[in-house]
Formats: sequence, C-alpha cells, structure tokens
Amino acid sequence: MSPQEPILGAEDHELWDQWCEVARVHSRTRLHQRKVDGARRIVDEALSTAQPWTIAWSGGKDSTVLTHLINVTMGRSVPAFAHKDDLDFPESEPYIRRCAEAWGVSVRIVRPPISPRDWMRENAAKHSHFGGLLDMHSRTSEIARAAWWDTIDAETHGFEGYFDGLCSHESKARRLNRALRGNLYRKNHRTRGSIWVAHPLHDWSPHDVYGYAVANGVELLPLYKCVALLHREEPWRLREEWWVPGAMGAIHGQYAWLRRYYPSLWRQLREWLPEIIQRS
Repeated sequence: MSPQEPILGAEDHELWDQWCEVARVHSRTRLHQRKVDGARRIVDEALSTAQPWTIAWSGGKDSTVLTHLINVTMGRSVPAFAHKDDLDFPESEPYIRRCAEAWGVSVRIVRPPISPRDWMRENAAKHSHFGGLLDMHSRTSEIARAAWWDTIDAETHGFEGYFDGLCSHESKARRLNRALRGNLYRKNHRTRGSIWVAHPLHDWSPHDVYGYAVANGVELLPLYKCVALLHREEPWRLREEWWVPGAMGAIHGQYAWLRRYYPSLWRQLREWLPEIIQRS
C-alpha cells in the first residue's frame, strides 16, 4: 500500500468534518448518555458473572469504541485480541498497536495458520461469478472458516467470556440474535463446550458509535473517512474487514470504491480477477 493511501479528497474531508459535528451534537443528548450507561451496565454484569474476559478488537469503529469504553472510560483493564492477516487493510494492525499503547491496553495480535492472500491467488477465479467473488465471510465459507472462525475459537479457549462490538442495526441476523439472546448469553464453543458472549453496543445506533468516538477523542481508522464516493449519507456502512470485495461487489460499487481510495489494492485485485475486473 502506498503511504498516501487511502487517497482522500477535499470532499471526503469536508463530509467527514460535517459528520463529526453531527456526532458531537448527538453525544450531548440524554439518549446517547442512556446508551452509554446501558453499555456500562452490561460490561459490569458480564465481569461479575465470570472471569477472565477478553475483547475481540478488529480495529473497526465499533470494537475500537468498545475497547476504549471498557479500558479507558471504565478503567476495567480487560485484555484484547486482534485477528490480523494479509487481507486486512494494511493500516489496521499499526492503528491497533498505536491505540493499545496510548490507552494502556494489553492486546495480542492473532494470526491464522494459513494465508488468505495465498488462497485468493490460487482460488479467486474458481470462486467468482459475474458480479465478483462468492461469499467469503460466512461460517460456511471455506476460507472464512480456515482463516477466521477456527482462529477465533482457539484464541478464546482460555477465557470464560469475550466482549464483541456488534451493533444490531447492521444486519437482520444481528437483530434476530439480539431479540432471541439479549446482550449477554452463553453460546457453543468448538473446543470447550460453551462460553459467555457480551454485546454491550448491541442497542447503539451509528450516531452513538460516532458520537462516543468524537466526544472521547477516539480517532478512527482512515478508511472511515472515505465517504464522498458511496457513503456520504450513511458513512457507517464502511466496514473494517477483508479489503477484497465480496459477492456482487461490482454491482454495489465496491470495486469503484477500492479503485478510488486504495489503487494499490485495486491493482492486486486486477491480477487475481482479470476477466471480472475487465467487465466491471
């Protein structure tokens, strides 16, 4: 990745500043304070239920805000782990390390036993269709299971529970999980039977996440400022995950977004999927 990536234009900076001001205003509302107080209660309840706990910290906006809330605002000193591999946005791991040092958070960088980049190089063509790659992120995906889910299960084996920054507004599946299980529950674990899981931010809106970050001086990853092309109305739809666009990526503009903000990653994708890239 070029040191200048992501490549942000004047419009990106202007829109980001406007969005931060909206978030700052929201952070002063009673509604936001009630959401923060609710999250704190869930953290306290989880830590009083079992020990020890850890935090799943991806470097994305939600898990970063959660890590700050637990360790800085609440001062609870809960260690975190960050799953990182060679398909993550290149600035993600250095960002986590900087934040962890600044906040005094103990973080373990966890790496999968395989290289997702090598998998892409070898398998991209046969796992693609007219709109892009088939699903890479669900539990049924070959690469997601090998590079992500099994590694997470192994890392959480020694803990009684882990905190996750999932927000239910982001998908129907998360809303269903919230309705059925609540914010604190036990779930099956591949190697140890069951484990506690806590979602303190489940009921937060995007305004709450950004509002907390702005009000508490939490600088988010630069990729969240890449808003002018596709995300000017809903910047929270930007996600910190594998940079390779998933299924139907071309149709939803993900290829155009990658080409605009991360041209070096776009060039890599062109090598893996030359026929699809040419058609898109």
